[in-house]
Amino acid sequence: MKPVLIRETLGDQSEKVSDILHALSQPITALECGLELSLRKDKTPAELRARVRSSLSTARLLHQRLVGFQ
Repeated sequence: MKPVLIRETLGDQSEKVSDILHALSQPITALECGLELSLRKDKTPAELRARVRSSLSTARLLHQRLVGFQ
């Protein structure tokens, strides 16, 4: 059985979907990397708070982009 690719299923809309996925993947990757770094490097409460603030900012950006696509 051949896997179904998004591009084949969506036809003309695949470029738009690709753009949306790209716009969402950037903040998700930043959020993931920031949290991984926090687990490995951040030792003080101040460092952890700074990382949480940065992660919250990234999550807000992701939410903003999602709302923009509706």
